[in-house]
Amino acid sequence: MLHFLLLTFSLIALIISAEVLVRGGAGLARTLGVPPLVAGLTVVAFVTSAPQMTIAVRAILAGSADLVPGMVVGSNIFAVLFTLALAASVAPLVVTHRFVRFEAPAVVAASLLLLVLALDGSLGPVDGIALVLGLVVFTPMLVLHALQETEEDEPAAPNPDQPDRRGKVWTKYGKAHRILYDLCLIAFGVVLLILGTGWLVDAAAAIAPRFGMSDTVASLTLVAACACLPGVATSIQATLRGEPELAVGAVLGSCAFNILAVAGIAALLAPTPIAVPPALLGFDMLIMTAVAAACLPLLFTGNRIEPWQGAIFFAFYVGYVFYLVMATVSHDAIDGWRLAMIAFVLPLTVLTFAVIVWRKLWDIAEAEA
Repeated sequence: MLHFLLLTFSLIALIISAEVLVRGGAGLARTLGVPPLVAGLTVVAFVTSAPQMTIAVRAILAGSADLVPGMVVGSNIFAVLFTLALAASVAPLVVTHRFVRFEAPAVVAASLLLLVLALDGSLGPVDGIALVLGLVVFTPMLVLHALQETEEDEPAAPNPDQPDRRGKVWTKYGKAHRILYDLCLIAFGVVLLILGTGWLVDAAAAIAPRFGMSDTVASLTLVAACACLPGVATSIQATLRGEPELAVGAVLGSCAFNILAVAGIAALLAPTPIAVPPALLGFDMLIMTAVAAACLPLLFTGNRIEPWQGAIFFAFYVGYVFYLVMATVSHDAIDGWRLAMIAFVLPLTVLTFAVIVWRKLWDIAEAEA
């Protein structure tokens, strides 16, 4: 009972820390004159990946670095199939900015890169360097795309000396005081983040054995889902505020950061190469890459994710978790379910999205005729 209470406290701490970090980071960026779109993308992407990074570092220090690949893969699957599905159930996720359509193929490329690097069954320092180099390329390109669209959509740069939503009282304190306030928010958020992730790992380590979960299954499900909750809250809030692109961008940016930053830095910090279990390599990483690729036709053709498409994503996640549960209990039907997922569900998904693309191209051809 105590461990479940600790898990609850960890989730509350993670959600509060995400909110505080977003407020502090966005406020600091605004005070420094950074365009809101750029600040939103970079701050939100970092914050939603911060729990995974903290858990990864803590796992390495505790000698449990092998949990990192499962957490990264599980977090990305959860982010796309659950978070986007939940956000789409609130309102259709309409995407018009090009930066989001840049993020989607970038996540697919990062997933493929991780898959290739893990083919030898481990992630070592050389693999970590390759992933971090990918991060070095991805982040400036994302900022550049956002800056280009900021110039097109928001010609007038924000004036950091103007009063913001924190109140007019801030104008009499000056820029230095606003920066100090934002830095205090960020520091408080980091402390909560460290505490929350520590409680989460401790609770998961105690709860998982009770349900017969292996370390890999626990990292793919319990740890990954809990670590993604700040991202879920952020995406839902963005959707409710009428900013669906920020919701989609947060999910895709977080997926890219999880692979390139979390897995990359973990591979560099680990004293020995991080083992990648064959089951994770042969199934879960393929699912991660497939669900990332599933966003491509939605964002490049219809420019929106409808509630029914989100329902398909959610159904896929339920099927994936069901597979992990059967694997945990060594159910006799596990081989048949794996075959159904790979030989039936995935091809059906490809066919569905191919039809979506064909219908969009047909509409374009008719409009030009």
